[in-house]
Amino acid sequence: MFAQHRPEAERTVEHEAVEDLREFLSSFPDPSQKRMVYTLLADGMDSARRPHHAAKAQALLNGHAAMDPAGAS
Repeated sequence: MFAQHRPEAERTVEHEAVEDLREFLSSFPDPSQKRMVYTLLADGMDSARRPHHAAKAQALLNGHAAMDPAGAS
């Protein structure tokens, strides 16, 4: 929502990448699909030798799994 109000000149490549990633992640409605995508994201960050970022992505995955109303892990 805020990106729509940001002047075009202030939209950096990083902002566009975040929007693309947000759109991509939201295209997986099933909780098991979301877990798979977040796992791949964390693994990619770990492979890029960014363990701090990988841990953050894994924490998001764990938080999402904890909030899954179906109780699947």
